[in-house]
Amino acid sequence: MLMVIFGAGASYDSVPRLPVGTIDGARPPLAKGLFEATELAMEAMDTFFQCQAIIPDLQHHKESVEQTLQRFQEEDCPLRRQQLGAVRFYLQRLISRWQAAWQPHTRTGTNYQVLLSDLHLMRSPDEQVWLVTFNYDTLLEDALWRTLRLPMRGLGSYIGHEHYKVIKLHGLVDWAREVHSHVESLTEKQLAWELIDRVDLNITQNYVMPVSSPPGRSGRECPLFPAIAIPVERKNDFECPAEHLQALTACLPQVSHLLIIGWRAAEQHFLTLLKDGLPRCAPTSSPAAKTVWTKSQTD
Repeated sequence: MLMVIFGAGASYDSVPRLPVGTIDGARPPLAKGLFEATELAMEAMDTFFQCQAIIPDLQHHKESVEQTLQRFQEEDCPLRRQQLGAVRFYLQRLISRWQAAWQPHTRTGTNYQVLLSDLHLMRSPDEQVWLVTFNYDTLLEDALWRTLRLPMRGLGSYIGHEHYKVIKLHGLVDWAREVHSHVESLTEKQLAWELIDRVDLNITQNYVMPVSSPPGRSGRECPLFPAIAIPVERKNDFECPAEHLQALTACLPQVSHLLIIGWRAAEQHFLTLLKDGLPRCAPTSSPAAKTVWTKSQTD
């Protein structure tokens, strides 16, 4: 079994014909660029103004973005919880707007499509491929549809295919969680502001998709909160449905090869999961992993 782990670098450098250094304003952001004063970011900051008080600290880079957000999270006071709640809405809006701006550049294909095509041609007929990503965007989902005709139309489809499983550990721009708290606001923007201001929300583990930006309400008229993890240094939880995480944990003892793309391996929570779950014996043969690795080494 092959597991591919994608980090922010995979999306940042996702279009083969656009090397790093070109059209940086529309390029998928790395963690350190999530709060830079681009046009897309400033629109999202203005919409969810509750996070504006912490933006300067996130832009000055005295420490990493993850370290700064970790510090704010550990303060654990009502004002900080409101500001970090606004950060979730900000990230959801920023990534939604960024995807729309980046889409014209992906019309000639992405590296995700190249990789999936290679893996499909090289893997053994009965071999499973687990695609684990920390990215909020839908570039991987789009590549699965365009390359293998695998649609991600519901939460079950992410782990429902026989050969390809997708795990989004930090959430997704198109996911949200139902809130079982009474909220009066009618418009989506007003609803988002009220959810940010409230610190007593009952945010459930009921995930829904697809959602708008801001998310609004579910089909059951429950308010929705973005299912997006704040990029902090030390995470204790993942932002994905419990059944996805259970499936991932169950598959780890069967993984024979890892292929890592654009990931710094800084998520200690996930590293612990790998350490506890991966087999300690010598890996078995995986034609797809071996061929892709050999190709990447010679490029």
